Amino acid sequence: MAVFQLESSGMRDLIKRLKPTKFEEITALLALYRPGPLDSGMDDQFVDRKHGKVPVTYPHELLEPVFKANLWSNRIPRTGYANCAGHGNYSLGEADILRRAMGKKDVAEMEKQREIYWDLYDKKDIKKVTAERIYLI
Repeated sequence: MAVFQLESSGMRDLIKRLKPTKFEEITALLALYRPGPLDSGMDDQFVDRKHGKVPVTYPHELLEPVFKANLWSNRIPRTGYANCAGHGNYSLGEADILRRAMGKKDVAEMEKQREIYWDLYDKKDIKKVTAERIYLI
């Protein structure tokens, strides 16, 4: 009670359903407790995955450590780094360019970055459909 953004009855219900055991789960709830994610059922999916009712899957095995360790906005630069650094010299700085383009809705830059992504994944024989799925995360 009386903790900013956690005090509403809906949020308290979500916390009770999740039964968080890590601080990162609270931050995830803060991201999920918004009209878009709530309307799409993402909150229920998150709770079900936490409690093992629904298996957690990853678009590619390289993403597992990234998604286990990082939440939401941190995933964009980390995903770019974890999957492209070493595969095609895609640095955190370059991944941050994509994050900024997405934040500013810079379509031209996002399309440029999409081509870079595909090229880097192609060098490692990762299918374009998988690279596209990762790009859209």
